[in-house]
Parts: sequence; structure tokens; C-alpha cells
Amino acid sequence: MNAIPPLSIFQRLCSYFWPIKVLELSSPLNPTLYLKYYQGQWLLETEDAIYSEGTRYRPLVLGFQKIKPELGKIQRVLMLGCGLGSGAMILQKMGFSPSITLVDKDPVILTCAQKILPESILSKAEFIAADAQEFLATSPQTYDLIVVDIFKGRKVPDFITSTSFLETIAQKLYSPKGIVLLNYIVQDNKEAEKLIQRFSQTFRPAVIHRFGLNRILIGYHTS
Repeated sequence: MNAIPPLSIFQRLCSYFWPIKVLELSSPLNPTLYLKYYQGQWLLETEDAIYSEGTRYRPLVLGFQKIKPELGKIQRVLMLGCGLGSGAMILQKMGFSPSITLVDKDPVILTCAQKILPESILSKAEFIAADAQEFLATSPQTYDLIVVDIFKGRKVPDFITSTSFLETIAQKLYSPKGIVLLNYIVQDNKEAEKLIQRFSQTFRPAVIHRFGLNRILIGYHTS
């Protein structure tokens, strides 16, 4: 990808009133990506969705707040769906700095994140360009926290909601403190209910939080 051009003082000032488009990117997986700067935060957008919004990415802000009492025990985090690394930035802002593996199918997005994230996060981060489903099935590692934040536009890929994928996540959670946090956007109420049922059968306890059309599903390791 092209180097990210430096922002002028004028651009930074204007960014407090409206998003400033800094770079337009393209990849075989995402024909159009916009890197923007808005009120001190980097944004990554497609034509119809926001993939990353810095520390203001509300679904993960909400999710991490709900598990804050457990975050101090978490040492290894897997983030399936990288964006610009909003999850890592939110955790750091909350005072937590675990080692993080960021997996994304699009290497352009990963490269963009590596150019945006501060050294304090990069020094404890691993970036892997891979299909999330394949990576999870083949990785021998276990994790204290697995974050699933994968979208194609505003739609969650079908494999995310499958029983086999959820069971694979459960196998990769480190017992007894493993937690999974899954961000889902409702397109069809019946499909959402099916996912919630599968999730609740796989993880016990399981807690569901509503945030607009988003459902934040939080589950714990089942022994």
C-alpha cells in the first residue's frame, strides 16, 4: 500500500468538524477502503460500513467494559478481524496491555494497522494474514480472550454463526479463564436468535448485550 501522507495542521483542525479522507485503498478482498482521520482518531471505512474507529469503536468498548473485572487476568488475546487495531487500542486505553495476535484475511488492512498503531502496541502484537476459520482450526495456541469482529460490509460471514466454528473457539480458549467476545449485526431476527441459541449452548455462562443492531455475545470457557 502507499505510504500514509502526513497530516497538515489545517487538516487536523478540520478533522474536529468532519472526517478527513487521507487515503483511498484497494485490495482483491475490499475494492474500496477509505482511511480517514476524525477528531484525533483514524477510521477505516468501506462504501457501507465502518471497519475501525480507534478507541471510539463502540461495540468493542461496550464488550470490554462488560468483562473489565476479568481483563487483569488476560495475557494472550486473539483478534479475528483486525481493522486498524481498535480492539488493541481500546484495551490499552483501559490500562491493559496483553500480547495480541491480530488475524485478517486482507493483508492490505493488516499493513494499514501496522502503520497506524503505536509502538507500545506493536511491540506486543503479531499480525497474521489468514482466513480466520482456517487459522483457528490449525493454530496450536490457546488464548485467554478471543474477539470475533469479522464483517463483509455490514454482514457477518455465515461460518461465524456455525456450531462447528463456535465449538472450535471453545477448544482454543484457555481454561479456566477463557472468554470469547463476538460482535454480530442483526440482518434477520430469526437468524440472530439461532446464533444466540447456538452460542448459549456452546458457552456457559453466555451473556448477550444489545447495542442498536449489534449483539455483543460474551461466553466463557466450558470445562
